[in-house]
Amino acid sequence: MSRQPIQSQFAWAVLQLLLAGLLGCLWAFHWDLLLHDPVLGEAGLLSELLRGRLAARLSFSRLVLPGVFGAPALWALTAVAARLSGLADSFWSALRIGTRAVLPLVAYATFDSLWLFSRLAGTVGLQAGLLLVLPTLHQLVPAAILATLLWAAAARWLRAARGRSALALVAIASLAYGITFATLSVLQYQALMVPHGDTAMYEEHLWNLLNGKGFRSQLDGGRLFLGEHIEFIHVFLIPVYVLKPSLPTLNVVYSFALAAGGLATYALARSVGLAAAPAALLAVAYLLYPPLQYLNLEASLKTFRPENLAVPLVLAALWAVETRRAGWFIALLALALTAKEDYAILYTGIGLFLLAAPGSPRKWRLLGGAVAVASVAYLWFVLKVAIPWFRGGPPHYLAYYPSLGQTPGEVVATMVDRPWTVVRLLLDPANAALLLGLLAPLGFAPLLAPATLAAALPSAAPLLLGELPGLKQPIFHFHAPLVPVLFWAAARGLKGLSRAVQPSGRPCWWPCFVACAALASGFWQGKSPLSLAFYDPGSDLGGYWRRLYVPGERVRRFEQLYRLVPRTASVAATDYVRPRFTHHRACHEIGSNGLKPHVRPEEVDYLVIDLRGPYSDPVAGLRVPLNVRHPRGWETVYRDEFFLVTRARSAEPAPEPSRPTHGAIDSPAGQDQNQ
Repeated sequence: MSRQPIQSQFAWAVLQLLLAGLLGCLWAFHWDLLLHDPVLGEAGLLSELLRGRLAARLSFSRLVLPGVFGAPALWALTAVAARLSGLADSFWSALRIGTRAVLPLVAYATFDSLWLFSRLAGTVGLQAGLLLVLPTLHQLVPAAILATLLWAAAARWLRAARGRSALALVAIASLAYGITFATLSVLQYQALMVPHGDTAMYEEHLWNLLNGKGFRSQLDGGRLFLGEHIEFIHVFLIPVYVLKPSLPTLNVVYSFALAAGGLATYALARSVGLAAAPAALLAVAYLLYPPLQYLNLEASLKTFRPENLAVPLVLAALWAVETRRAGWFIALLALALTAKEDYAILYTGIGLFLLAAPGSPRKWRLLGGAVAVASVAYLWFVLKVAIPWFRGGPPHYLAYYPSLGQTPGEVVATMVDRPWTVVRLLLDPANAALLLGLLAPLGFAPLLAPATLAAALPSAAPLLLGELPGLKQPIFHFHAPLVPVLFWAAARGLKGLSRAVQPSGRPCWWPCFVACAALASGFWQGKSPLSLAFYDPGSDLGGYWRRLYVPGERVRRFEQLYRLVPRTASVAATDYVRPRFTHHRACHEIGSNGLKPHVRPEEVDYLVIDLRGPYSDPVAGLRVPLNVRHPRGWETVYRDEFFLVTRARSAEPAPEPSRPTHGAIDSPAGQDQNQ
């Protein structure tokens, strides 16, 4: 090689090094702006507590050195990794790959320029848009950097991985997920941080069913649960539940069932033609995917929702589609429908996809059409006949769509007669946030297969058209039917990209990006020990481990009072302690407004009021016995700063109470709370 080209390449390498340093400086400026601009704090990227602490300790002068030296170090590390793994065939090509690792930092500089312009020009619309995309920016920029480093370091494995090693990686990751989330859900239960509604009521269904009380919970007015949803998949868990009848048993099974979706995702990705390594990375992305983690541990602290058990079932059904196993597809379809009627909407979309997919065999076109028609018919039957028959009225969730109507017929009529109402609802900015929350953690890979992704449109429509705020945030359970199709589309999209880069001999970068996007998104928004919220006291009930998973004095006080309430008693308890009383003779809900309308005070023997639990109001809690007037009156059997327990006079006598200590505020037993 001549001397001039070497000198030219050396100069180019120095230029890349200086560029990396400049980008590191811009990174420092971005974080200084993020920490000290109060309007940017409204994006919710950091809790107010953490943001305040960082702002007090960090300034541009303290951030610039880590940025200026850190970015070139990342550039050099990526270059060395690319050379050692064989991804780069020369030292200079390795340096160019290193530059790719720091170039995503340009996105921060672009954002900062637009933000400063919007502040100077007073452009409110631009500011709102930038605040909307800021969390996504902080997910995808680190993901692109990490993906390039992973792609450079693991290039040899990405090219040569075989099915056995890739499957072992997925199995280990799935096991780790199951153990982690099962442990967290059990610890949350032990810490009295699990609400009864929409969690423990499902355990109450099984307990009541096994004890001759029917498939019901007192939360639903004592009627059969089928008046709420045609949802009974958790009945199939009874063989395990009877071994240890408790909510933690269901939580453990539930966590491992969702973990099994990692294996199903791997099988699905392999069935569409992805190589072993990209398929394994997509399966790992499934386990790191924040919307999946919120199916396991909801933002509202719920830890068991049977409808989410259908997620791995639908993934397996899509694998059956790709491998042309019609019998398995139909069987898994039927089983998923027992999880909730919502899955009929999803199967309508899948059926239409099979009907219209180019190159699909005639048998599968007919099957797809039959599935779509049968799903629509089933949904109509559920909404118009089954639920109203059990409930005595229309489904409760039609209240989520006040602008469309109060009955299924009114909703359809509005969509036909007033299409602008539909357009207005679809243009809600919250819908953009929902779509970003679902797609960004997958690096937007599902968009690479738009025809496949279209199968999710029927299931997405109820979320996009609804006006319940929870529908617009993938931190509850409403998005569950979308998850399998998103990974199906991602697998098909990655297959197309992999085919495009095969002639170059290099492994595809995008599967690494998808896995790293899920990891980075989980850091900012997830519920696992890999998330920021897990360690941030400012996140509080949003994920902080000491708040959610560590039993404190409140739990110790509850263990004292629990012994005072006999199992033969009828109990009314507040939300977060009520799960502990579902095995008593009866277990009713009580709040600051009193009992449910269908429960008469004379049917209750004990009131258990949590004064310091999540969302509790101590003042209102102390007044509950005054608002619930029992014919025989109430007498206090336990009271401290955490709990109040009263007993109806002449109810079954309780054991002699142990007097609370540690500063408890006790009132004399026998005091009439109705006076």
